[in-house]
Amino acid sequence: MNQRLQGKLAYHPVVFFISFLAANVLLAHGNLALAAQMGVGLFGVFVPLALGLVLQFQKPAFPPASGKKTFSRGEFPPIPGWFIGLSLLVFAFLYSYRLTSVPFWPLMDDSADASYAVHLGQSWDWNPLVPVNKIEAGYFWLLAVFFKCFGASLLTWKLPSALLMAATAGAAYWASRRYFSRSFSFAVAFLFGFQFWSFVVARQERSSALMLLEECLVLGLLGSFLKAPSPARRRKVLVLLAALLITGFYVFTPWAVLAFFTVVVLYRGFYSQKPGTRTEFSLFLASVFLGVLPLALARAGSGGLSYIRTLVGPPAAWDYGICLFWDDRGVSPDGPHGGGLLNPLLGSLALLGILELAGNWKNPIYRAAGFALPLFFLPGALSRDLEIERMHLLGPLLAFLAALGIQALAAALPQVPNRKALALGLLGLAAAPEIYHYWGPYQDWDAFVRNKRHWMSVDFGRAYRRVQAENESPAGYWLLLNLNNKNTDRTLNVALHDRDGAFLPPAARGKIREAVLLANSNYEPFLLRRFPGSRWFWLSPDLPQDHGGLMVGFIPLTGLDPDTLDRFKEADRVFLENDDLYDKWVQTGNLQPVLDDLAGHYDLFKGDPFLESVFWAKIAFYEFGKGDVQATFAALDNALQKGYPAAYLFNEKGVLLAQKGKAKEAGEQFKKALAQPVNRTSALDNLQALEGNKAGP
Repeated sequence: MNQRLQGKLAYHPVVFFISFLAANVLLAHGNLALAAQMGVGLFGVFVPLALGLVLQFQKPAFPPASGKKTFSRGEFPPIPGWFIGLSLLVFAFLYSYRLTSVPFWPLMDDSADASYAVHLGQSWDWNPLVPVNKIEAGYFWLLAVFFKCFGASLLTWKLPSALLMAATAGAAYWASRRYFSRSFSFAVAFLFGFQFWSFVVARQERSSALMLLEECLVLGLLGSFLKAPSPARRRKVLVLLAALLITGFYVFTPWAVLAFFTVVVLYRGFYSQKPGTRTEFSLFLASVFLGVLPLALARAGSGGLSYIRTLVGPPAAWDYGICLFWDDRGVSPDGPHGGGLLNPLLGSLALLGILELAGNWKNPIYRAAGFALPLFFLPGALSRDLEIERMHLLGPLLAFLAALGIQALAAALPQVPNRKALALGLLGLAAAPEIYHYWGPYQDWDAFVRNKRHWMSVDFGRAYRRVQAENESPAGYWLLLNLNNKNTDRTLNVALHDRDGAFLPPAARGKIREAVLLANSNYEPFLLRRFPGSRWFWLSPDLPQDHGGLMVGFIPLTGLDPDTLDRFKEADRVFLENDDLYDKWVQTGNLQPVLDDLAGHYDLFKGDPFLESVFWAKIAFYEFGKGDVQATFAALDNALQKGYPAAYLFNEKGVLLAQKGKAKEAGEQFKKALAQPVNRTSALDNLQALEGNKAGP
């Protein structure tokens, strides 16, 4: 570049930071038209970023401090002890406060995995893939051990992720110290620990928490390897690295890109050493290959690639990039309401950090970080749909970039009287919106409820709180949670596992005084009449569910003869096992094996009106899933004739008739639903819509 022109366009961190910040604020919260968004993004972000990269590669504005290969703009200002202590207190509070109630009830995606962990605690299985969804089983092995030691409950379900993420913040500091100063390393750990992503992962029950911890440990061990003072020390680090890489493959699919990054860095490190060290590298690769071989064989087996195939399609790289900085693209509840997953200040600091990488390109540490940035973005960018969990590998790297941006601003403003205060202020200002996003808009219950996908979570969360509030039977309950069509959700089973009489010691079962039944709310008048003294609570009167939603009932054992209780318990077990079978077969599109399994247990349900109702309702659910409408009608008729004539059964039949164009017959079914002693369905709305269509314009 022409030196005269470069002098006029000299890179200065403050100028580029202001451009990024102004553009990010407008894009995230400006409510601009599309053309305005494109203009702001182009001239406020992309052009300055491209120009900054060119200027930084051509000629850094500031020479390396003291000729050291550390930071191009001096060390990070020192962090005072009071700030560190206050940060740790706030961190501990936010990661532990209301652990079982914030933000919401666990989502359905979490339930099958936790249910598998409970199953492992009872009957261990070394299958490296979870049978239901064919994802890596490593985290669930850990969760199963945790359940085995402390019992399965909502607390022990949520606690591991919180502990792992707290440990990951510490590991981020440890890893950074392999390369950088104490103050800079604390800044990285601070910005990672108070990231919105970190709060989300700490409250979810997924593999990301373990993957992030292992990622930080691997990055730290790479630094230890490169700085090892002796061959013996290097070999010890190499053994630990191999073990971590192997276990990481069993935790989460995106780990493959981190493993590739590690191998490349090690290759450079080995081949810059004496030729004899190449044997160690070959042994390292061979050990990792052998350790991952069982997983590879499982993937090559029947159905092993089903999860991978769901990721294939037109790549969503653009949407993932937008998600990071400006718009969550509807991935809520994994994203904040408004803006991207990084607040404008934190995102601007990270963009500035990218320019700092370019200015330090001759330093191998910065080259490695620059190589890792697009590589860690690939798992999300190459997949077809938005699942922000696929980009969690970027979390620690983005914290590093933001800390680099703060350091650049502090160093570029020598006239500031107190650069320490500036750095602390930027740290606090970068973390504050992240904390607000999680503990503010993200906790918007109304926004959560407006999404129909989460209504089951609303029902189950309220059922859990109701069961916990009933203290008449502190020893536990006979839980009957599966006699409904919530086939893919096990959250309540896991959360109440510690109160389920089936898993209590035999001596404690004699103290149980009640059975808890989760059922469609339209059965209330029939079950109340059948079980005098029982108490029933409609869980979601505020949700417009067409079938009425669920209710939870408490049935005194004094009003429930032992034979009926045993029959209900056995029916509940059959439904649970059939639901497991449904999880296995639904992805194939073949529901016939699930239907055959349930039909084979009909004698258990035969003759009991409630059991007949739920049995035939589930048969109707499967027949409809198969596309056999006539068989669906027949199953609904059986449920109404042999079981309780609950309003939701009439309503479902009416909806099917309306879809077939039989308006008169549909209207009759809606009227029958309205005539029931309890009608918590959309039958009235359906009838009015039907009559409105008949009346014409």
